[in-house]
Amino acid sequence: MLSNILIKRGEINLMLNKVEIDILRHLLENGLNNPMDSRTIKLISKGVGLNNLRVRNNITHLLMHEYVSKGYRERQSGTYYITKKGIDEIETKT
Repeated sequence: MLSNILIKRGEINLMLNKVEIDILRHLLENGLNNPMDSRTIKLISKGVGLNNLRVRNNITHLLMHEYVSKGYRERQSGTYYITKKGIDEIETKT
């Protein structure tokens, strides 16, 4: 984890991995940017073409750094959407 952190002008700048960038891009491209417009891990997994566990682990990391947030529950499943911070980060990457 330490290798993914760069110190830049006194602040910590997190470097995202490819899977995290793919997840953020998927959420952004599908307009999933508020609690009502959010997706489950299962649907995000299908959208990015990865298994649920890999997406769940990366979502947890994105949640910790506030690039995504939890939306309203869909039955028993949690949902997730991209935050303003996540949008700003992905726009600087592309």
